[in-house]
Amino acid sequence: NLVSELKSIDKLDTIQIIGHTDFIGSDKANQLLSEQRAQAIKEFMVQQGIDRNIIQIKGMGEMQPLVQCSQKLKRNQSISCLQPNRRVEIFVNGLQAIDRHKN
Repeated sequence: NLVSELKSIDKLDTIQIIGHTDFIGSDKANQLLSEQRAQAIKEFMVQQGIDRNIIQIKGMGEMQPLVQCSQKLKRNQSISCLQPNRRVEIFVNGLQAIDRHKN
């Protein structure tokens, strides 16, 4: 899993977690939701033993959608279509030593 892979990095410098939402709801609510998504992942990582001090979070709200959906869709179709926009992205900076003795 991701946490195990993070723990195996020899020098883990920073982890940036970015939360995203779709456009349904107000800008303010979506910004808060995106921040809460990122915070939930941070708290999970901390519970699993990752240093809290190297984790940065950011909420992007609805500003960086992956997909655009037709305005003509019914509400349940829109919710399904927009699902890829409701996500968290994780960026990791660190160094992994190379074992030159492996075959």
